Amino acid sequence: MCEVGRACSFGWYGDLPEGCPPTEAVNPADGQFAYRLTSDPIHPDDFLSQFELTTGAGLNPEIHFQEIGVSQCLAKSLSLWETFEKGAKAARSTLLRQQGRTTPRKVLFAAGCGVLQPNRKGHVSWWRCAGYDPILHTEGAE
Repeated sequence: MCEVGRACSFGWYGDLPEGCPPTEAVNPADGQFAYRLTSDPIHPDDFLSQFELTTGAGLNPEIHFQEIGVSQCLAKSLSLWETFEKGAKAARSTLLRQQGRTTPRKVLFAAGCGVLQPNRKGHVSWWRCAGYDPILHTEGAE
């Protein structure tokens, strides 16, 4: 699977740029968790990166993220929240409500699931291993 400092046997999910994930990212502890905002019921699109969502919206993500000062590496990660409360607060944003992603759900991490990087105010970026299905590790998924 995928861990810091080791080759990723399944490969990283998505086409990541050189040097991504960053070396500062860490392997999550087995049983560690964070919250992802999802739709209800949960859908595979709930685990698309902002880069993928921007592509699906008909925008050129390379240009869009460069214009707003977000690296392509960061845009290709999944956004999670350290606590349910922080996820619920983020779910009130207009963009996430428009996307229908208003339900914070606990995502459980296992060894080799990918790497995490805490960013700001309880936000966590997750670059996941292609062999790790997040839906199977998300509470409330049928």
